[in-house]
Amino acid sequence: MAQNRARQTKNFLQEEVEKLVTVIEEKWLELDISKSGPSKVSPKEMRKRWNLVAEEFSAGVNTARSGSQCKKKWQNVDQVVSKKLAHNKRERTRTGGGPPNLHQLTPLEQRVAALLTRTGRKRISSAQAGPMREELDGGTSIRLL
Repeated sequence: MAQNRARQTKNFLQEEVEKLVTVIEEKWLELDISKSGPSKVSPKEMRKRWNLVAEEFSAGVNTARSGSQCKKKWQNVDQVVSKKLAHNKRERTRTGGGPPNLHQLTPLEQRVAALLTRTGRKRISSAQAGPMREELDGGTSIRLL
């Protein structure tokens, strides 16, 4: 019965996660993970692209990983960073006084957050953007969003 179970692989080490993020940063335009824009990619093509990411990733580390393992790890890292960003946004816009209880992002999480904002998935809300300038009949006025 134990033979039917899939063998569990070792967890990603911190330096492996850093290497994976580096590879994804380099191949970001090819992956187009945001699922937006004019060029939608078929699932088969995405598997090929993730396998290429896995090949490049595995060249620099001791543990070989498959494309699906790299994709799953990326999704997990993406989820953790997204939750922290959402928490921080809620805390900054919270009313009631007192200092906000912000979750600190590690340098690696900051790199992931930069990738997520590049796709347009994470945007600054109008409450965080501040005032905007508007041109009215030759004069300039400030409009609050």
